[in-house]
Amino acid sequence: MDGVYGYGSGILIAPANMSQSDYVGTQGDIEIRWAPAPHFILAVNMMGFRPGRSLVDQISARGPIAANTGITYRF
Repeated sequence: MDGVYGYGSGILIAPANMSQSDYVGTQGDIEIRWAPAPHFILAVNMMGFRPGRSLVDQISARGPIAANTGITYRF
């Protein structure tokens, strides 16, 4: 790892030499999909991230939890 960058900006938040650890973290997610009719798919997705020692040492990160829903129509 060469550092921690701001999402979408490429701005360096913390250089890699701020921590002796290489462990960034663990992420898990689950997605449920359902096709109630031909051509339609409904989806719900949840994810969680547990920051590792490298992130905690650098930016005191707390793990985010996020969710999203989606509808797909295919023709």
